[in-house]
Amino acid sequence: MNEQFGLADLRSVRLAIAEAVAHWAPMLRVPAGVSAMALLRAICENETSGGARWAAPLHESGYCYGGPYYKGDGPGGRPGDDLLRDLTRVWGCSAHESWGPWQLLFITAYEHGYRGDPVALRDPMRSAEYVVKILNRRLFDRRADATVRDALDAWNTGQARDGRTNPAYEAEGLEAYARILGTDPPPASAEART
Repeated sequence: MNEQFGLADLRSVRLAIAEAVAHWAPMLRVPAGVSAMALLRAICENETSGGARWAAPLHESGYCYGGPYYKGDGPGGRPGDDLLRDLTRVWGCSAHESWGPWQLLFITAYEHGYRGDPVALRDPMRSAEYVVKILNRRLFDRRADATVRDALDAWNTGQARDGRTNPAYEAEGLEAYARILGTDPPPASAEART
């Protein structure tokens, strides 16, 4: 296993994730009835099997050359217009990869203030900070009635309740959340959101 960040084995990775969750969960502005710690752990479970795949970046093809989110240098493109294009020039493919225990997309972390090397997002303490910032901005600061399902949707597709969902991702996340809390998962239907 990769010994970067002092994480030599899965046990030390999971301990580092637990420390990051304990540190950052209190800053997640979840509504009453939602456990911030269980939510962060459930997302980690969904993304990297609880940290087992923490060191493997995920190439996000939609953000790569030719992908729908990459504008490139074509007609209408001016230098500085496309942040992703500019970051790809600096970081190469690392600019459009997801990193660490929560598979945090580098461009998204950058949009929320991160200015370091994409690879450093493998560090659970560093990446958890941006997971919290992103979820607060995308969801919890906007919706007082946000649910665990909404948070899973916002993390996986970018926004909650926008019509783009990944039902399998949400169901797995709800199961992980319930398992972490030792309860039954909420209903899997989309009607449970309203």
